[in-house]
Amino acid sequence: MTDSPGADAYPIAATAFVLIPKAAKSPARTKAALEFFRWVLESGQKSATDLEYVPLPPDLVMQIEAYWKSAFIGVD
Repeated sequence: MTDSPGADAYPIAATAFVLIPKAAKSPARTKAALEFFRWVLESGQKSATDLEYVPLPPDLVMQIEAYWKSAFIGVD
């Protein structure tokens, strides 16, 4: 991920983590957060490309969304 050999490669990579409790004290707030992240995963991919970031592969986006559906209690 870092120090790619290509002449035009950008040698920096980063990972971000967001912690959300599975059993939400406020389902509405959890739902709002997940809606934002869903927008990032679905609509924000073009922005990533426009900004010369590598977008996530579609199969990974589907895995993430499937996990959300199975993991969060009380959030539609």
